Amino acid sequence: MNNPSMIQHPNSSNKRVLVVGASARAMASSARRAGYRVIAIDLFGDEDLRALAEIVHVVSFDDYPAGIASFLSAYPEIPVSYTGGIENAPGLIEQLAYNRPLWGNHASVVSRVRDVFKLFPLLGESGFSCPSLCRQPPPDDDDKTWLRKPHRSAGGARVAVWDHSTVGDDEYLQEYISGTSYSSLFVGNDNTACYLGSSRQLLLRDVASITDREHQSFQYAGSIGPISLRDEMVGQIQAIGNLLTLQWGLRGVFGIDWIDHQGDLYFIEVNPRFTASAEVIETSLPDPVFQYHEQSFDSTSGNPVISLVDDQLTGKLILFAPCSGVLSFEAPHSCTIENEIRFADVPRRDTFISEGFPILTILSQGGNENDVRERLVAYGREFVCRYFHSSGEHKQDSPTEFSRANKTDRLTAR
Repeated sequence: MNNPSMIQHPNSSNKRVLVVGASARAMASSARRAGYRVIAIDLFGDEDLRALAEIVHVVSFDDYPAGIASFLSAYPEIPVSYTGGIENAPGLIEQLAYNRPLWGNHASVVSRVRDVFKLFPLLGESGFSCPSLCRQPPPDDDDKTWLRKPHRSAGGARVAVWDHSTVGDDEYLQEYISGTSYSSLFVGNDNTACYLGSSRQLLLRDVASITDREHQSFQYAGSIGPISLRDEMVGQIQAIGNLLTLQWGLRGVFGIDWIDHQGDLYFIEVNPRFTASAEVIETSLPDPVFQYHEQSFDSTSGNPVISLVDDQLTGKLILFAPCSGVLSFEAPHSCTIENEIRFADVPRRDTFISEGFPILTILSQGGNENDVRERLVAYGREFVCRYFHSSGEHKQDSPTEFSRANKTDRLTAR
């Protein structure tokens, strides 16, 4: 094969889709289940992505996300869909939409819904609760706790409690709302947003015993779902989804992040694309999430009819490297089931991984949220101890050895 970044696999389906993002595996897997041959462009080219995609292109970290565009000309007219992190690159979204169907939200829509200084007031006028916002530090007598947030980020990267230092031009302050973090998933079309389900977010502060990286406590580390919510809460979630679809033009699969603060819903963020939590919701749906996504861009398709087919919870946990090191050859692979645990986003063995960077994803199922969480955390801790070796135990001297650079602010939307 002439291009070492491209891996090909046969598939009997005639339908093809181009999937792009920081990590394309979850969306590509859903597209395969929906009957599509997948061409993927991402940063990792993980083993399980190579196994399910017909073609995989790997973009270098130094050239992400702009480097995605260099592969597009080889696939004219093939529909394209994007996942995590691409919402921060509206220029790239415009390139994706050139000369091919875009199964995703256009740059103008994404830019509007990602502007919290416009979105929060609209939601407030419609009766929904949102945190307060500041572009510059509030008065000294303000008694709120504030979070420092970048205007462009994904998965809670670089979000931290404000320490009263200067706020940069690329940052803003958001009121800290205590409570439990959730995500809700929708598929939107011209008329309404169909609610697919909600999941409990796992943040690094929830699993700090694995990584000991409490300073990144707001970073996304996984999900457990679908979670049952009281009817009143579901009604508010559905109303927000409808508002985002009808007034702001969102289409396809999208998600919202929110906080349950003492029984009250506080809207935090909209993710205008296939989300990291979609795969835990998908296990309880009658059809792949990507099928609903694709159908929302087909004018002949009506609203999907959703009914849960499984009352089990699915949990996913992203393992982050506690130090720079390598994943050993003895580590389980993506086809292995060990102690009720499955594996995803699996890198090549002996891959060098920088501190704070994702190692892989583990998944498990169960009937109780606490049981699923405890199993994920316990096995995650065991996995890191058994199979991840610090760089002090490994000499990185192979010129062909792949390295995952430490650029977590770009890559947290697995």
